[in-house]
Amino acid sequence: MDNEFIQQIHNQDGKFVLAVTGGGASALAKLLAVPGASNTLLSAFIPYHDKELNRYLGGSPESAGSSQTARALAMASWQRARKMEQEVPVYGVGCTSALATNRQRRGDDRCFVAIQSAESTMEIAVTFDKSERNREEEENLCGTLILGFIAEALGINFDYLGGFRKTDSITRNQKLADPSWQALIAGDTNVTPANNPPALVFPGAFNPMHNGHVKMAEYAEKLIGEKVTLEISIFNVDKPPLDFIEMQSRYDALQEEPSAVLNKWPLVFSNAPTFVEKCRLFPGATLIVGIDTLKRIIEMKYYDSSKDKRDQALQEIDNLGNRFMVFGRQTSEGFVTLADLDLPASLSHSCISVAEEDFREDMSSTEKRAG
Repeated sequence: MDNEFIQQIHNQDGKFVLAVTGGGASALAKLLAVPGASNTLLSAFIPYHDKELNRYLGGSPESAGSSQTARALAMASWQRARKMEQEVPVYGVGCTSALATNRQRRGDDRCFVAIQSAESTMEIAVTFDKSERNREEEENLCGTLILGFIAEALGINFDYLGGFRKTDSITRNQKLADPSWQALIAGDTNVTPANNPPALVFPGAFNPMHNGHVKMAEYAEKLIGEKVTLEISIFNVDKPPLDFIEMQSRYDALQEEPSAVLNKWPLVFSNAPTFVEKCRLFPGATLIVGIDTLKRIIEMKYYDSSKDKRDQALQEIDNLGNRFMVFGRQTSEGFVTLADLDLPASLSHSCISVAEEDFREDMSSTEKRAG
């Protein structure tokens, strides 16, 4: 990969924010070594330590070395890029890898690269045949993968995979988003599809949706007499944002048998990570929540540790006429219900408690993923 190739990248309309961890920093060095890098590069980050990675992403990933984390890095980078540049197309690049090391490590040597734009999410991954390869060789290949993928996103025709072995495993994926999803992730709309505001909303990640979710939705419908609408926010106060590939994956999973829940209930995506934002989108609606979610609603850390900010948010929810149907949860201290919580008055009178004898389901999405 010579300087002429890098110059082709610099000559294209398109600017990037790069975030790499675990490997891939050689791509940055190669970009900067050729004049004109300011035409391409807006900024670059190497969030190597776990805490710095979590800070960059806005939440803790389940696994640092994964395609999901590479996409989350790309999304966070794209969000930075679009704040800095409005004249030309912008892209976020994320790379996470596990390369040859001087300590004993189980698992394959691998590299994941993702690129986020306003229109698409694209990813490429390589699992290295690590026989007779050292870290420097794998790092160079990781850098080549990043630069080649950048060139591909810019429409430059170049065989950047020629240096890989036939015994290296390379996979790729891309999701070109529907215009409504593009508008949502850009902040031009707050919910999609924007149908009539629902009266009964079940917010969640649904990663995956399990039988407990289904039973909660069915119970709520019988109690309230309204049809459930599922809601997934693409932004989350504790987790990295969703990209287009992940949005499609969540949507597809909800259509799969045996539950095929989208045959029963519609799904909307929103950009409302907090409950006060959800209530602004769905004023007057009843929201289905578990006891652990309700506890998070009153945690001070989500309001800059300000009791005044928290109370103002809870009062706004009350003024909007929203209610919460609260389901209990098994914990290490026993089965916890609404009666076990000390809630501010502005929230407590808006809650509908579901008694343990009326409903109990102990499965969680985390447990199902682990299983």
